[in-house]
Amino acid sequence: MFTRGRFRITLTGAAALLLFALGACSSVHEDASPTPTLLATVADAPATTAAASATPAPVATTSAQAATAAAQKIIGDLTAARCAATVTGGTCNVLTLDPTATGADFDHGLGYFNVTASAGDSFVMVLGRDQGGRWSIYLWGTRFYNATHLPASVTICGFGDGATVYSSTNPSSSKVATLDDGATVNSEQFILTISGAPPDTAPLARPGLGWYHLSDPSGWVYSKYVSATADCSLHDSLETR
Repeated sequence: MFTRGRFRITLTGAAALLLFALGACSSVHEDASPTPTLLATVADAPATTAAASATPAPVATTSAQAATAAAQKIIGDLTAARCAATVTGGTCNVLTLDPTATGADFDHGLGYFNVTASAGDSFVMVLGRDQGGRWSIYLWGTRFYNATHLPASVTICGFGDGATVYSSTNPSSSKVATLDDGATVNSEQFILTISGAPPDTAPLARPGLGWYHLSDPSGWVYSKYVSATADCSLHDSLETR
């Protein structure tokens, strides 16, 4: 009896120890892991949210997609503004974007788009990419001296004073070289620093400003002194000091 009773007592003690250990493990797991809270949040979320999370909306993954999306938004917003301002009984001059821009240029910081209007006119909108990767208007109109396709051979036009090549897009950075007017150099990259504006939001279409990167000498030149033409005549007729 004593041995059997002792055996029963031993079993009871082991079971108690096992239950205690399981309870302790469960308590530590719940306190250390945020999983219960996370599951509750997901379970409480609306079904539409869960579905959206399971299938993310497509995003712009390339320079071409980002530039085209920005161009479409700009043209859409301008058309909406034009139509909203149209006098009752008037005709809305709808703008239409041709999204088939030269794809190679997007990776070099420029996007060239043709735009037509229902009134019969047409023009070019060139977007530039800033340091943060955002695309905004660089040029707008039908006549430019600026380089709109890169890489390209460009001409320095500084109203007789030439242009300074800097080590970065900051004019306070170190000077790499000074190039004379008429010097021909190669540019392969553009960065927009000041956005332009179409004539709907300014008295006249205002061009943006930025920097062209040169390959030799390697550095950055302010866009105001870079022309896509072989001489500076068009630059000097369109630009001001």
